[in-house]
Parts: sequence; structure tokens; C-alpha cells
Amino acid sequence: MDDSRFDKMGIYDLRNYARTIGVHSPTKLKRDELIANIKAILQGLQEPEKQKISRGRPPKHKMDEDFMLDSIIPNNLFSTNDARYKPFYQSRLTRQYAQDMLFERTNVQNNVEFDGYFERVDENYGFVHKNGYMTSYSKENIVILKDMIEQFNLTNGDFVCGACKLISAKNIMLATNILSINENSPCNQITKTPFASLKVKYPSLSINFCKYNKSESAKLIDKISPIALGERVVVNANQQLPIDFYVSLLDSLLAKCQKVLFVSIDDVLEEVCQVEYKCPNAEFCIYDTDMTIGQFFQRIDTILQNYAHRLEIGQDVAVVFYNFANLQKTSKILQFSKTS
Repeated sequence: MDDSRFDKMGIYDLRNYARTIGVHSPTKLKRDELIANIKAILQGLQEPEKQKISRGRPPKHKMDEDFMLDSIIPNNLFSTNDARYKPFYQSRLTRQYAQDMLFERTNVQNNVEFDGYFERVDENYGFVHKNGYMTSYSKENIVILKDMIEQFNLTNGDFVCGACKLISAKNIMLATNILSINENSPCNQITKTPFASLKVKYPSLSINFCKYNKSESAKLIDKISPIALGERVVVNANQQLPIDFYVSLLDSLLAKCQKVLFVSIDDVLEEVCQVEYKCPNAEFCIYDTDMTIGQFFQRIDTILQNYAHRLEIGQDVAVVFYNFANLQKTSKILQFSKTS
């Protein structure tokens, strides 16, 4: 887990989170020690402390977890045919030495870190999708039950980070705790204005391309048609713009926004990959052979929902389409295939 997520938490929140994942005596540890122990447990380097067995009869209102999951979660949601469920072939001689390097760890069942985009399925449960859409791999689709959804007031598109555990009988990962929602601690009281009620503001703050790019194109844009936050801008170029133009655009936006999305479909992959390599802090939604067209557009829709939620809490966000004409063309093909 990234240290920056812990920096936003107070010592009280850190101790509570450490206690839930099994850190021994969190009240006796200093802040740096707490973070080190939390990361060690989440990464499987340290065994969590076993919870003490409470004496006496369990409370009558607490429903058995296995019974509850059997009643609301369908069986065989995830097939075990995915290659990631199967170990690589190894000789008997090297297996004991290389298993931690080549195999996905199967002995870590509790307090596994997860993050992704929330989608509610029905009134009883939902998923946190790592990729923004359902895949065949259980560890990319974390189940969240009704009580936790309502406790943290989750809505579709929220970016959720937390811890989960393996329910081996159903081959699912079940959320056990939530650490942050849209990069904010769930303990923080954040003022939220519904997206539909947000007032439209006139663009006022210029992006200032020249600060990040000394090219003639950047100078021309800043002088003749400066781009400001809050605008919807289309760059109608007669020829393909250089890669550095997009890099400078993303860098400029990242300097003023909490999140920046870059969307590409049916573009030259080598060009888009150069932009991605040079702008590691931006978020990229690129169509490739690992997903269907439907999954690609579901990912875009999910991330855009997330960006709308970020606007609701006062964050600045931006979306850049590498070639909007390609996106429109593919979208029309998808709509036609659904109706025909």
C-alpha cells in the first residue's frame, strides 16, 4: 500500500485499522512502527495476531457468515480455469526454492489488500472491480456485503481501498475493512454536493502550457487560444500532433488536478504507450485484446462516474481523449451491434 494513503490518517484511525487486521498491541506502537507492521501484514510478510476467542454464547442477532454468503452470493461466480489459478511448472528440485517467486501465494487468506471501483449488484451485495468491470478472476472482484456498503455509504463508481479475505468454499474474496474512498479516509466528514446540483462555473485558471513545453505549438495555444480549467476543448489538428504535446498537456493538468484520465481506442499503440510511459501519474483507459469492446466502455463509464463523485467532494479532475473521432466511431458500432 502506498505510504501517502497512511499520511492522511490520524494516529487514532491508524490504530483502529491496525487492530482490525491483526497488529499486536497497536496502542503501544509509534506511527512509523504502526505503518511498518500494517504493510508487513498486508504484504504477507508477517502473520496477523489471532483474535482472542470470546467466552460465552455468541449474540443471537449475529448471523453465521457462511450461511449468509450461501443465501445471497451465486455459486461458481468465478471459474478456476484462469491461468492465474494454476502454478507454473517446476521441477521437484527447484520447487521449494522458487515457489515464493513464481507462484501466487495461496497460504495468505486473510487481510489481503485490494482496490478498485465499486458496483452494487443488488440490495444485498456489490463488487469492487480492479479493472472497472467484472473479470473471470476472483481476486480482481472483491465482494462487499450490504452492511459494509451502508456503513460507508458507497455509491457506484467510488474508488475503494481496503482489506479482504478468501472464502475458499465459494472461491471469492470478501471485504473485511475499508481504508479509503476516493483517496479520503472514511472517518473524515467530507461535504458532498450531488453532481446534478453542482453549479457551472466560468473557466478562470489558465493551464499555462509554456511552463511544461517550450514548443511553438504550446506558445501559440497560450497566446491565441489559452486553455483554462473548466473548459471543453477540441484540438482540430491537420496532422498528427507530436507525442510531447500530449505529455505536456497531461503534465499541465496533473499540476492542477487530483486525477487525470487519458482515453484511447484504435490508435497507434506505440504512440499511446509512449505517452503512458512519460506520464505515470495519469490514469489510462486503453483498449487492448485483454478486454471486449463492451468491457472497455464499461471501464470508461465507471471511471467517469468516479470522477463525478470526486467533483462532488471538491476535487478537480480532467479527461483527455487521444482521438475523439475514433471513440465516436467505435461507440456507434457498439450501439448498432446491440440494436441489430
